[in-house]
Parts: sequence; structure tokens; C-alpha cells
Amino acid sequence: MTQAPNLSLGLALHQQGRLGDAERAYQDVLREQPNQFDALHMSGVIALQTGRMAQGVALIQLAIEQNDQIAAAHSNLGKGLRALNRHAKALASYAKAITLQPRFPEAYYNLGNGLRDVKHFEEAITSYDKAIALKPDYPEAYFNRGNALFDLQRFEAAVASYDKAIALKPDYAKAFYNRGNGLLALNRPAQAYNSRGNALMLLQRYTDAIANFDQAIALNPDDAAIHHSRGLALQKAGGLNR
Repeated sequence: MTQAPNLSLGLALHQQGRLGDAERAYQDVLREQPNQFDALHMSGVIALQTGRMAQGVALIQLAIEQNDQIAAAHSNLGKGLRALNRHAKALASYAKAITLQPRFPEAYYNLGNGLRDVKHFEEAITSYDKAIALKPDYPEAYFNRGNALFDLQRFEAAVASYDKAIALKPDYAKAFYNRGNGLLALNRPAQAYNSRGNALMLLQRYTDAIANFDQAIALNPDDAAIHHSRGLALQKAGGLNR
């Protein structure tokens, strides 16, 4: 079967982040071919991306009825089911995706998130490790791996995992912030406040960042890097007040 004319347009618009335009293009396809797999699947993905979880799940399920051999569809279905707190079905969808495509890092990552939801932390870490083995430059996998380690109170390993995430994605505010929580748990408060300050800088919360840098400096007054970061925060905060 030839590809519907508006499908390529929809995929291009979707890639550009023009979700509304892409969705309309997919709808044009579905008016002519109501069972077209890609249009159903990607319409479902857009619904998930825009917070319409039940609709997204329904559309992706319709797509899978047309073709149940596409791993990405099962992985995306799992994401929607997870958002609806249907955890067992979400885990089954991720497992199906991996069965169909064993070298699918995003499916292992999604499986890790689902396992963490149901407090299977060790299994979640194993799944994140598999995702990272397949895709070493995967900051989100390192971040959530760190969260699972934190859940297990393995704080040193959690901080190391957050460090990996930050090395790959230097503007990863959540990783900086959670790294700070790990350092506090390890009784390294100066480093913790500095890490939180960096997170708040990335979030453009400069006044809060200054307060955290002040705490870090009070504990470690000789650290030039913290003073430098505080100076940058003061400069940014001043700019906002002009």
C-alpha cells in the first residue's frame, strides 16, 4: 500500500515540534485510511505529548490492532498506561516491545521507570543499565538510575549516577538538585548546597540560588568555585531587577 500523501508531512511537522499541525495532517490521512497504522500511532503519541492520556492509549491500541509487531508502539502504549496508573499493563507493554526489539534502549528505560513505580528498585536499575549499555549517551537513564539507587539509600552510587547524567547534559537541573539531596544524605552539606544552587541557576531562580550558595560558603568559605557561582547568580538577579 502506498503511503498516504499527508503522512510524510505529518511526520515532518511532528519532528519540528509543530504538534497541532502534525495532528491535523494525521487526521487527514485517517479520513482517507481509517486504519492507517502510522497515522493512528503518531496521533496517539501526540495525544500523550499533550496530556490526553486516555485518548493516546486508545489510538495506539487501535494502531496495534492493525500491526502488533512494531516495538515503538508497544513502548509508547506503556508510557500512556503508566500515566494512567495502569502499571501491570504498562510493564507488559514494555516487555512486549523488548521481545520484538531486544536492542531498544528506550524500551528498557521505560521499563525501568515502570519498575520503579511499583518499587522494584533493583530490577529498575538492571533495566536502566541495559538501556545505558545500548545507548551510553543517555542522561535520562543515568538520572532515573540515580533515583532508584537513592530509593535504596545507596547514596554514593546515586550521586555518581547523577554526575554521569550532568556530564552528558550540563543543563540538567533535576540532576543537579537530586545530586544535592544525595550529598546531604552523605553528610556533605557544602557540596549539596552548591549543587542545589546550580540547579536553581538553571531554573532561573537566582535569589534561591544565592541563598544556597550562601549556605555552601558558610560551610566552606575557601571554595573559589562556589564564590564564582554566587557572583554569577548575583549578576543574573541584578539583571532581572533592572
